[in-house]
Amino acid sequence: MQTRIDEAFRRVLSDSRERDEFWHDLCLNSLREILMLLAKRQSRKLDPRVVDAMHFLSEHMRSPVQIETLSKAIGLSSSRLSHLFKAQTGLSVIDALNRMRIRQAALLLEHTDRSASEVAYDVGFHNYNHFMNQFRKWTGTNPSAFRKQDRPDGE
Repeated sequence: MQTRIDEAFRRVLSDSRERDEFWHDLCLNSLREILMLLAKRQSRKLDPRVVDAMHFLSEHMRSPVQIETLSKAIGLSSSRLSHLFKAQTGLSVIDALNRMRIRQAALLLEHTDRSASEVAYDVGFHNYNHFMNQFRKWTGTNPSAFRKQDRPDGE
């Protein structure tokens, strides 16, 4: 599916540059294809084992999670769980866990006065530099800039 989406984007770019006779209609058709593919992806139900894995991750977010422990809890081999999880969510298990942690950290930064290092520890990061890198990866900014943009009047 991702390949089809990529190809449709390439067609949009190509058709918009060339501006042949039907370029506008071709671009719209490619955009419709992209939207339909994305809608199909969103409507697809997740495998119950992936849902269980996500629940396990959210329950154990604050402690170090090993793929082996997770896979035993779900009842799959580590490699099968990793493959299934990536195929279903588009993320590796570790990326999904880090994204959960960063979402929780963003909420804590938004709604508390705890320092970024305290927040990092609260959500399960034991290395502040790793937390900073992950925060920037998932939010596009660092924790202090995030907090400032969330509180425009300098609260």
